[in-house]
Amino acid sequence: MCIPKKDSAFAVWSRNLLVYVQAHLAVFCIHKGVIQPLLDLQTTFETAYAKALTPDRDAVDTASKDHARDTFEKALYSFIKAFLLHSPFVSDNDRDEMQILAYDTGACEGGGPDKS
Repeated sequence: MCIPKKDSAFAVWSRNLLVYVQAHLAVFCIHKGVIQPLLDLQTTFETAYAKALTPDRDAVDTASKDHARDTFEKALYSFIKAFLLHSPFVSDNDRDEMQILAYDTGACEGGGPDKS
């Protein structure tokens, strides 16, 4: 599975993923309580990311964003593996729509993590 490396791409991808999952909870047989912690982590990341983009940011803002992203990314990865990659309720078309793959395609585009 290839999670976007750049923070900007990760923010868009994760938002789109969670919107799609929320719209398909019943079809995917996922209880809404399972996704709420991810939504909370998304809010934490997006808030920290926005602060890290401001001109008056400092090292603490950047570190907070990095920590929020790492925590959110790990939780998303675990969620995707547990509920989306191999679930019989999630079609390959759904996986394509969510931009997740059930197989390894090699390195992600864009190089290493964007820590700006």
